[in-house]
Amino acid sequence: MDIAASFPEFAHFMWSKKVVEANDFNKLAAEENLPMVSDLLTLTIGSAILITMFRWGFEALLSVSFVTNLVKAREVPLPMSSTKLEDIYQDKKKVIPDINEVKKLSLETKFSVEQINKWFHIRQRMDRNQIKVNRFRESVWRLLMYSICVVEGWNIVSEAPYYKNTELCWQNMLSEPISERLKYYYVGLQIPLYLHLVVQHVFESRSSSDGWEMRSHHVVTVILLLLSYVGNLTKIGAICLVYHDVTDILLESAKVLNYLNWEGLSNLTFFGLLVCWGYSRIYKFLFVIFYSLVSEAPKADVLGPSYHVFLGLLTLILILNLYWFYAIASMAYRILWAGSESGRDRAMTDLSTDDDYDSDDSAFRSDSEFSNTESKKYN
Repeated sequence: MDIAASFPEFAHFMWSKKVVEANDFNKLAAEENLPMVSDLLTLTIGSAILITMFRWGFEALLSVSFVTNLVKAREVPLPMSSTKLEDIYQDKKKVIPDINEVKKLSLETKFSVEQINKWFHIRQRMDRNQIKVNRFRESVWRLLMYSICVVEGWNIVSEAPYYKNTELCWQNMLSEPISERLKYYYVGLQIPLYLHLVVQHVFESRSSSDGWEMRSHHVVTVILLLLSYVGNLTKIGAICLVYHDVTDILLESAKVLNYLNWEGLSNLTFFGLLVCWGYSRIYKFLFVIFYSLVSEAPKADVLGPSYHVFLGLLTLILILNLYWFYAIASMAYRILWAGSESGRDRAMTDLSTDDDYDSDDSAFRSDSEFSNTESKKYN
């Protein structure tokens, strides 16, 4: 409440006129158990640093050699060493040259067409294996973090009366203190985690088929978390977080199982994700969270102009949830009715949302002058 005491304009933006006139924000700012911006400047930033350090340490424990064996990323040594070929490979952004370029390189070097073709195929396979190892380590870390979020979030909301009666989320917003557990769930776990993910998307070099959608989702989520915390809307916010995080557990589990080549469990988890996504991120989100905002919140008359901000941001989240549900359903269709192993592989590759990974697979091809036997041997 310290921001409302320092900036009255924020109080008029966040809460209704009735709420503002009924409360003394200078007095509320002295309360220790109400949300404060100072919490975000200390607990959130510190926790974000700790989460980043934890990720580095956790992924370091999953050594490259261990994960390589685990995901069966078989390494094949290059047939020869060539700085020239490596430079060309990097200049072409890791795409294999066409056969005419390979013939030209053969004339410029001492290597045959077949040797050069083998070199590029194996070199790309090495990068593809490294991507697979890195994505596996990232997915295991995400799986762990989302599991912690769901367990902690569920333990908080499942025992709370407002979980079964969401009208209570809009009552006594400024008079009822936030519990210590809910406070640290918000500013010590959820907000720092999403800040970490936003920073990761800013600095990572890989492209993604839904990159803008994912970045938009994370940014909108951070804004919603920050506003709901300083406005003490943490009750409805915690319910919303649990609905979303539970699907992320299944998403990351499906990725991990796919990287481990456990096809049966991967497919089963993936279809579980489809069902859970439809129930949790669409049905429950629409008929619990969205309904509460558009029906129960106006009756309580506690929000000011911020109501329209929350409504717009949650509408965007709903649109993204529908977009991803369609994408997941399309992948499920390809897995069931693609009629080939390649159809399933492509669907599960899409699940990784990593176009760098996809391009490695699509460009990993054999040319007419590179025998099918040798191509299969090195692919």
